[in-house]
Amino acid sequence: GLYKMGKGIYAARAITAGHTIGLGDLCIKSPADGLSPAEWWNVIGVVAKRDVGVDEAITREVIDG
Repeated sequence: GLYKMGKGIYAARAITAGHTIGLGDLCIKSPADGLSPAEWWNVIGVVAKRDVGVDEAITREVIDG
């Protein structure tokens, strides 16, 4: 049957390592890969530790290295 998928934080555009992540860099979508939308404000303003492709899930490694 159908069920509700969770959502996760994704890159709205390519993010390079060393870039300070801003509002325009992120979006929320399904499925719930990577960090939960509840972590949104923990990601904004953080320097990316690795490159992230567009539409790639934002994981703990991206913000913590």
